[in-house]
This record gives sequence, C-alpha cells and structure tokens, in this order.
Amino acid sequence: MTTNRKLTIGIIGLLVINLIVVSFLITGHKKGGDRKNSTRHNPAQIIIKKLDFNESQVASLNTLKESHKKNVHSKDEEIRAIKKTIFNSLGDQTSVNIDSLSSMIGAIQEDIEVAHYEHFLRIKALCNEDQLPKFTELSKELSKIFNRKKGHTSRKK
Repeated sequence: MTTNRKLTIGIIGLLVINLIVVSFLITGHKKGGDRKNSTRHNPAQIIIKKLDFNESQVASLNTLKESHKKNVHSKDEEIRAIKKTIFNSLGDQTSVNIDSLSSMIGAIQEDIEVAHYEHFLRIKALCNEDQLPKFTELSKELSKIFNRKKGHTSRKK
C-alpha cells in the first residue's frame, strides 16, 4: 500500500468522523437526552400519560409527589447520618455497635418502602373508575419505571 493511498484512507476516515460530529451538533443531540421533559425518564410523566390524568389529578399528583419526596429525603438523610457514624468509627479508636446501627438502617429503609407503597395507594385513590384498570396495568410496570437510577445505567453481568 502506497503512502498516498494510506493518506487518502486516513483523510476519508477523518472526514466521516467530522461529518458525524457536525450532524450531532446541528441536530442538538445531547448525551442522555433532555430528562426533565422526557416521558421516557420521568416517572411522573409516565404515570400521567398512562393513567390519562386530567389537570386536577395532575395537580394532586404533584402535591403528593412533593410530600413523598420530602418524606423519603428525610429518611435518606437519617440513613446517611448513621452510615457516617459507622464509617467515622473506622478511623477512630471508638467502638460502635454495628449490629444496632445496621438494624436502625434496616428499620428506616423499611419505613421508606412502606412510604413508597402508601404513596402509590394515594395515587390509585386519585384514579376514577375508568382509570383503575390502567392503574392495575401500570402497577405491573412500576418496578421497571422506578428501578432506573438517575445518571446510572444498569449493567448486565
């Protein structure tokens, strides 16, 4: 293979790469997409769409969602504080009762799971008679919808 042929192949390859980059810039493609406005990654929007909620139901859902979020966030903070105590004790000479602290974490996590369940019972209560069958179908998908971690992709082992 001559030097001219190698250079020609290299230039064509770079040209193709440049065209791909320019096309992404022109189309406005963003890595991960616009998650705020995407129903694909926004559980509330998925619920609203699948249950065909009206404006009043959407407003009620948003109120429920904010209340639930605050409740779960405070529980998560409690767990973080306990974990901080556990990990800080590793560097100190102080002794902690790991069994007691891990049991506390488990109890708080149980509270979070119960809160999640009750939250969806409240969403179900927002549904009218026509929407209840849709809620039943949606409930089968909830674990998939809420199993997606923000900023993380699931890896197959």
